[in-house]
Amino acid sequence: MISRSLRKFFRYCERREVFEKAFHEFVILPTISETEKVNDTWLPREEAKEIVANLAKYEPFTKEHIVWEILAETGVRQSTLYAFDLDDYDSDERYIKVVNREETGNTIE
Repeated sequence: MISRSLRKFFRYCERREVFEKAFHEFVILPTISETEKVNDTWLPREEAKEIVANLAKYEPFTKEHIVWEILAETGVRQSTLYAFDLDDYDSDERYIKVVNREETGNTIE
């Protein structure tokens, strides 16, 4: 799946003349097994704070900045972040509630 998407992206870049024609034929894409799709590596908190500070300075209030800010501050997984609904945010108390929504497929691990 990932390999197919990358190859399509390379072909798109060829059409836009970002890459030379037939570039996609020379790229050897890795194969990833089902067990390799999960990465349990943790980003050290100091590095996350550096990323957030950099984004706050150079790209404030962009989607990337807000996503990194939430991830660094709360420590939730990306899948949990993407499962948040607008109703999960309490603007008066300034918190985000984590809700397990099994009926919609948005479950929290």
